[in-house]
Amino acid sequence: MISIPYKIKDILQLLKDKYNVETIVVFIDKEKKKISKDKLLKQKELSDIWIIFKRFNTEKDLLDYSKSLNNNNNNNIWVYTYNDMLSILAFKIKNILWQKINDDISLFADKKVQREMLLKYNKDITVNYLKFNDIKKINIHKILNNFKFPFMIKPSSWSSSTWVYKINNNKEFEKAIKTLNIIMNDRIKNNKSYNEKIIIEEYIDGKMYTIDYFVNEKQKIYLTKPVRTYTLQDEYNIDDFWITKEILWRKIEKEIDQKQLEKFVEDNIKACWIRNTFVHHEFKLTSKWQLKTIELNWRIGGFRTNMYKNAYGLLPLEFLFNKKIKSKFKQYYMFIWLFPIEEKDLIYKWLKKTFINNIKKLPSFLNINIKKTMIGQKIWFTKNWYKFFWTIELVNKDYDQLKDDYNFIKNNLQSNILYINE
Repeated sequence: MISIPYKIKDILQLLKDKYNVETIVVFIDKEKKKISKDKLLKQKELSDIWIIFKRFNTEKDLLDYSKSLNNNNNNNIWVYTYNDMLSILAFKIKNILWQKINDDISLFADKKVQREMLLKYNKDITVNYLKFNDIKKINIHKILNNFKFPFMIKPSSWSSSTWVYKINNNKEFEKAIKTLNIIMNDRIKNNKSYNEKIIIEEYIDGKMYTIDYFVNEKQKIYLTKPVRTYTLQDEYNIDDFWITKEILWRKIEKEIDQKQLEKFVEDNIKACWIRNTFVHHEFKLTSKWQLKTIELNWRIGGFRTNMYKNAYGLLPLEFLFNKKIKSKFKQYYMFIWLFPIEEKDLIYKWLKKTFINNIKKLPSFLNINIKKTMIGQKIWFTKNWYKFFWTIELVNKDYDQLKDDYNFIKNNLQSNILYINE
């Protein structure tokens, strides 16, 4: 399915009203499942915005339809998806529409491709890695000859940090391999042609950041502001509840040299020959003040769209057309992720009954949301399954107030977790 997050409906409307640009949105339903009433209502509402709103049984049907668009000389179309796993399909559509694209359309879908291109261009801008075509042939001795503990292990084609592990010792390595082997075998049962590669990466110390930017057909880059990402390692040492936050604020601009950042982004774009797309770039500022790419993804949407809009009045898709965009901060913005284990957990019930009301009373409160995740997936800082995740948005012109409101959330979570554990 190629789809757009419901949260950026207003941006799609802006593209249509202000710039007369339509957005391709389709979905492929091989199993022809019935759609719920709620989803149908949303689809009816959104079909007024999107140029394509129809079901395709196969990828070939979709590509054939795209050819008909090209034959009609309808080039005023933006092709987009927030899911990196669908980037190859979307780039195929762009190619059919005669839009200039990356030399390698698998760049965002296969992390191995990224590593090869970045290291070939300049090993100083990324992390070193080893590739294993067969998980059963992974050799810990070969790994330790190239990397020290800790190191990272991940499948090459999954997205959203799914099944990514940080390995600190032999025991953790054996556990990760056992779990990944189960996942790989399960996928092979469902797809006989499936052949997942495993990547081992050196672990890079330092602070984690992300930055989003648009790269036009001539490889000119339009940068947003960098965002500081705080993970479990920065905040907690608790196994049964997880929290991470992303924050956009002025101090970040002083933490990273702007010229160094611009040169770093340019090197990544040149290395991977990226054109006509948005890039969500995850990187670290190391203890030696080097910038190192962790991952390049193809997306901009969801909370990040809200972040740019609320923090400094920027709708990122305007980078496609507006040459006079200036990104001046209006206020500080924080996005907090919470990952309970199961719906039935005590902490989930406690949050649902008590904590939501307290959060809504905070001066910086903007939004709170609970969503179901894809069951059976993990992100790297979790140790158990989860079915739901929470998101809390805070926004304020006063950074100290924003920080105080976040500390209220953090401290209350910590105290109640410890109480329940006892």
